[in-house]
Amino acid sequence: YGDHRDLHSFPTRRLPIYDIKVPRKMVTEGMLSEAQLEQVIYAGAAHSEMLPGLAADEPARRKGYYIGDGTGGGKTREIAGIIADNWAQGRKKHILISKDKKLIKGARRDFDNVGMKGVQIEDLGKTKAAGQIKKDYQGVQFSTYSTLGTTPKGDAKSRVEQLVDW
Repeated sequence: YGDHRDLHSFPTRRLPIYDIKVPRKMVTEGMLSEAQLEQVIYAGAAHSEMLPGLAADEPARRKGYYIGDGTGGGKTREIAGIIADNWAQGRKKHILISKDKKLIKGARRDFDNVGMKGVQIEDLGKTKAAGQIKKDYQGVQFSTYSTLGTTPKGDAKSRVEQLVDW
């Protein structure tokens, strides 16, 4: 605003250097907006990094990414784009957590609309509480927060433990 502050003293934003791999038509046909595509790039850059375990004997874990956009911002569509990129990078196990079980239908629609029709979306709530997810399953496990918080009976594993084992 015309004052004499030194612009070099402001922190700079580090932009990711990341080789995004989504279907070309996702970009050329506008299946994702520029703002949504930006989220895919930032998420892909994060997912390409590994974090060390908290203890010496714990394995490294893939870095996560959080999208906190408000209602109607296209989060599920962004997630479909993120999963498309991860899928092309060889990462084929994904977890989609939502507030409402009814949103699984919207997720399927958004995945189809960005060219991800072949990706399976399974409802974790339909997996038996004492069961386990098939280790070789590749796709998306959809869960609500309430399903994740379900307390197992007896020696059964929690839903979070089921996902970690998967």
